[in-house]
Amino acid sequence: MFDTIVSVDKKANTKLSTTAQTIGCAIAYAVGMEDARILLFEEAGIFILEGDAPSIDAIERASQIAMAIVGPRVCNRIRPVDSVRIVRR
Repeated sequence: MFDTIVSVDKKANTKLSTTAQTIGCAIAYAVGMEDARILLFEEAGIFILEGDAPSIDAIERASQIAMAIVGPRVCNRIRPVDSVRIVRR
């Protein structure tokens, strides 16, 4: 599952929106990313990845894919699924 959120209020943001969609598609169709739950958004020219992924390798792969498209303007906040614990009472 992959979601992209980008504000497109201004003309300049249209290019950012297209770039975010390109990153999103590349990550979504990459091998090993099937079980990742990632949200992608742009803030001040930085593309932020949030959510969870099944492994550290998948998290690193998402960063590599995004950085191949936009260079170092990527902030990865993806967590491994193992670190997300549900507490039931």
